[in-house]
Amino acid sequence: MRIVNNFGMPEVYSRLVTQDLLDYESRRITDRVSFTVTTLSSPAYKYKLSRKYDADVEIDVADQFLSFRGQMMHKALQDGDLCNALHEPRIGMYIGDVWVTGRPDIVLPEKIEDFKMKTVEAFWNPREAETDLARQLNPYRLIVNRVFGMPIETLTGHMFLMNWVRRRAQYEQGYPNKPHFEIDVPVWSYADTEAYLRERIALFLLPIEETPICTPVERWRHETVYSVKKEGNKKATKNFNSQEEAMAFKEMLEAKTKKGKPNTDKYGIETKIGEDARCTGYCSPSHFCPYWIEHYSQAPGREVEEVLDTEEIED
Repeated sequence: MRIVNNFGMPEVYSRLVTQDLLDYESRRITDRVSFTVTTLSSPAYKYKLSRKYDADVEIDVADQFLSFRGQMMHKALQDGDLCNALHEPRIGMYIGDVWVTGRPDIVLPEKIEDFKMKTVEAFWNPREAETDLARQLNPYRLIVNRVFGMPIETLTGHMFLMNWVRRRAQYEQGYPNKPHFEIDVPVWSYADTEAYLRERIALFLLPIEETPICTPVERWRHETVYSVKKEGNKKATKNFNSQEEAMAFKEMLEAKTKKGKPNTDKYGIETKIGEDARCTGYCSPSHFCPYWIEHYSQAPGREVEEVLDTEEIED
């Protein structure tokens, strides 16, 4: 792994991020087969590409900004003086012959809570975050119960919205009224959780040649959307996955009459090209991936839309 600062980020920031990345690399060197809970919930193919081409992978400190902000929240949790709460305890247990570790943010009596930095868009798309949290917090619940005998009945995700704007909350309908929302995470049975971990471990232990390339969900795939908009309006009247459907809807709207008079409203179609957001902006070994080479190696540079989440570094 080569850490660079091609965009001229401040020296102190660059040193902090570099030290964090190097500390993470040193922690994953062990004399036993081990995975973190976060690693097992991530794409197996991406993980193996990173390991195979580690010496050739380049990471720019500027790309770690969102993750860096998230680390500040975790630092506050570690330093907080909270009664009857375990702050980021390092936990682990064997699943078969594999050591599985993790660091839940907060363990309370009968409850585990997780804190994440998100963008406001996550407020309108909570299902993706809920799925990710379930794959992370249920293994924590299993380990805490097996190792310490503590019953955990509730799993909660706290989403803090970094780009929340107070003025929009005051005047925009449907906008979150505070820079935070909660997700009640589904609780799996211990048997289902262990089965999930065994399945993920088996996948991660496969040779890279036998490992499936990332799924559309793992690639953060967004399909092309055709939005029919009335001229002068920012919001779409309706969105379609097909250009033909969008065109038919536009023509139908423009053909309508109002009180027997021709409709003078005009509509346009705005096209938002689909892409695999992780592949185009959030996968350090992407240039070694056959999927990226096929779909993006010849594509011109383009701005990648900010995604709902960032990958965290976990002990």
